[in-house]
Amino acid sequence: MSNGAYNVVRALKAIGIHSIFGVPGVNILPIFNEINRSDDIKLFICKNEAGAAYMADGYAKINGIGCCIGTTGPGITNMITGITCSYGDSIPVIAISAQVDQGEYGKYGIQEMTGEGRTPDMLAIMKNITKKQVRINRVNEITDVIFDCAKVAQSGRPGPVYIEIPANILLEQCENNTEVFWRSISLEPSIYEIGLARSQHDQIIQILETAKYPIIIAGGGCRSVDGTILEELTNKTGIPIVSTASAKTIFTYNCHNYLGVIGCYGNYAANQYLEKADVVLALGVCFTYLSTSGWSLGIESKYLMRIDIDDNELDRNYIPDIKICGDIRTIAPILCKKARENKNSSHIWDTVKNYKAIVFEEVQENNFRLDPIQAMQTINQVSANRNTHAVVDVGFNAYWAERYFNVNVNNGYIYNGSFGAMGYGVAASIGVMQAIEDNTLQDSVICICGDGGFLMNGMELSTAATYGIPVIWIVFNNHALGTQKAWVERNNMEVDCSCVCLDLIKCANSLGVEAVKTNSANGLAQALNYAFALHKPFLIDLEIIPDKYPKAYYGENVKKINR
Repeated sequence: MSNGAYNVVRALKAIGIHSIFGVPGVNILPIFNEINRSDDIKLFICKNEAGAAYMADGYAKINGIGCCIGTTGPGITNMITGITCSYGDSIPVIAISAQVDQGEYGKYGIQEMTGEGRTPDMLAIMKNITKKQVRINRVNEITDVIFDCAKVAQSGRPGPVYIEIPANILLEQCENNTEVFWRSISLEPSIYEIGLARSQHDQIIQILETAKYPIIIAGGGCRSVDGTILEELTNKTGIPIVSTASAKTIFTYNCHNYLGVIGCYGNYAANQYLEKADVVLALGVCFTYLSTSGWSLGIESKYLMRIDIDDNELDRNYIPDIKICGDIRTIAPILCKKARENKNSSHIWDTVKNYKAIVFEEVQENNFRLDPIQAMQTINQVSANRNTHAVVDVGFNAYWAERYFNVNVNNGYIYNGSFGAMGYGVAASIGVMQAIEDNTLQDSVICICGDGGFLMNGMELSTAATYGIPVIWIVFNNHALGTQKAWVERNNMEVDCSCVCLDLIKCANSLGVEAVKTNSANGLAQALNYAFALHKPFLIDLEIIPDKYPKAYYGENVKKINR
């Protein structure tokens, strides 16, 4: 015999979760107690449930699925922003909350959220930010519900799910039914799906071959695709490929045919060639604001082909001439196999070469603060031969990283592109690093954030220190909420966007993390090399030029600087 809490923990272990992030609360304590009694699953007590949700999201981006647990009431409501981030980015996370005893329903039990009387209805709150919401009513349902929710989270367009368990059920005795065989998600397409799309595959290849200036856009839906397949496709066809910011991690910066990120804060050559293209193949692209606001011409006049796993996205924003609803993980290899080598693409690459010769923005010299471009160049140099994942936060720091951080065969790029939650990267980087350790990888993690984002979730440094999770935080410190400050200045508003002069070194030290302050490229390089060798949590307070803003790309209106 076992109890409900035991079955929760065994089921989570069966679906591949080895680390769980959460904050204790009376009603949820039985699950935490069972985790601590287990030898093969770890519990990380966070400082805020929002941080736990961000960590679970980061963990899932490496491990394939993550889990955060909070108690009923403010515990689970604190997680809402993090769960929304996972929903927007299509990340499979299982969020678990307790509920009051079933005998207290409608009686205003402590932190009751059943929706009875005037209590908040947590299932209703979660309805539009998770793929599935379940309140368990009987103890013997636990294993089946967790297995079913895990399949929902990882199937189709992935995303978070929410499971709620009354406190009495967690303590109720039951049969140990966690030995039910867990069947992982099959990624193979059905025969029906392959047959339905075969003629369209041929049509796509034919149109790409006859286009004068074709282009492939890889979006967030390509994150789970083997990047070598897409590189082989673009090399074989000679067609340039670009990405949205969320798909930046797929391609190495020295991939010959990869032009970079498109959009308002993307790369000049990527945006400029997209303007010229006559045929566009969009793979898993939603055409969000930041990915499209940099275009002076748009793509309405171009021949557009879209492939996406979510049928609801195929006609959103831009209606395609050809569309396929399917998994790009299975369709990309088919397209690559059907494609033929193109030896008549010299005119394309002459055009690209001209775009790459343009210096989009220049380094600004300053004796007291470091230019953010120089900071990114230094980070690239130090991490070039390491296995380093850059987890970026939100704000101008993210835009500098989007444009200048080099992804290579060793380095990855993790970004919350959909919801833009400040403080995400500060905590998510801890989850990323823990997933790396759970999967016995020899990688490092840096978090690139601003001082504003750090203030949103900086207390989670204590979590990293408590458990010895060796994240390196690089704080681009301009003593302001930079994006909002720039917006205020551009629109002649009077809003204070400054950050208080917090001593980040003392703050980090008080949380158990070693830290250093620097304002030079040499100082940053020394600090990074030291931190990599230290292999402990470490913070670098990097003083950057406060009024240096990344140049936004708005098509032909951008001033060109000839090399």
